[in-house]
Amino acid sequence: MSKTALITMQPTDQTTGTTVIYAPDNAANRVWAAKQSNVQLISIPGYVRFGDHIVNFFVKKIVKQGDVSAYSNMLQFVYFSHMMAYNVANTPVERLVFAT
Repeated sequence: MSKTALITMQPTDQTTGTTVIYAPDNAANRVWAAKQSNVQLISIPGYVRFGDHIVNFFVKKIVKQGDVSAYSNMLQFVYFSHMMAYNVANTPVERLVFAT
């Protein structure tokens, strides 16, 4: 059996057949992960969330950019990506699957 890792920011119930699922640790994902057995939640530290609030405020109020939804919470995404890559590098997997 090949070991597969699924990387997702918003998990769904169609994630069957994978060895391990990596997702951010938040309230919605904790409820979803309670029903699964192969989920590894990556928690985002408070200083990263605080930094995101500062960057989002700066972009919206100081720079006065309108719709920047693609850039909001970018620090959390970068932190999650880094920790997921670290975990995958230390786990023997044969296949990576990325989902939204």
